[in-house]
Amino acid sequence: MNEIVDEWENERLFFQKLNRSLLRKKVNVFSTVNPIGYCRVEENKIWLNFNSISTYSGYNEALLTLKGVNYHELAHLFFTKVNYGCFRAYCVNKHYNIKNNVLLHNTLNLLEDHYIENNFIFKFQSSIKFFIISTSRIIYKFYKKLDTKEEVINLYLLLY
Repeated sequence: MNEIVDEWENERLFFQKLNRSLLRKKVNVFSTVNPIGYCRVEENKIWLNFNSISTYSGYNEALLTLKGVNYHELAHLFFTKVNYGCFRAYCVNKHYNIKNNVLLHNTLNLLEDHYIENNFIFKFQSSIKFFIISTSRIIYKFYKKLDTKEEVINLYLLLY
């Protein structure tokens, strides 16, 4: 992991305490230079790219977006039940040709994202505004970079 220490340390610690309070388990939050956010469900670890998100217009806007991304990753810790490695192995055993199918993997990931976010919103109703803010800002930031058919399809599924 590309863990970094930066000027967002106070915010990182805030999200870590918030996540521990909501999940009622030890959750570690790290800063990263990799994707916007990701987590390891089996380890209760979340990585947030504070620097990438801070390119939004100002601190308050970045903080709202980060809160949505953090809630999304926390929702994985609450509700993710899918193990893509096991799913891929099952499909290979059944002779389904998905071994390197990025589109199928991304589609399943988006469906799972909808599932976890909907369940999180049901549990924490005020979180909906942060999911809307973070999703819309991330799409706005990256929509011009849609180069492949798969990326266009993934964006369509995300908006659905």
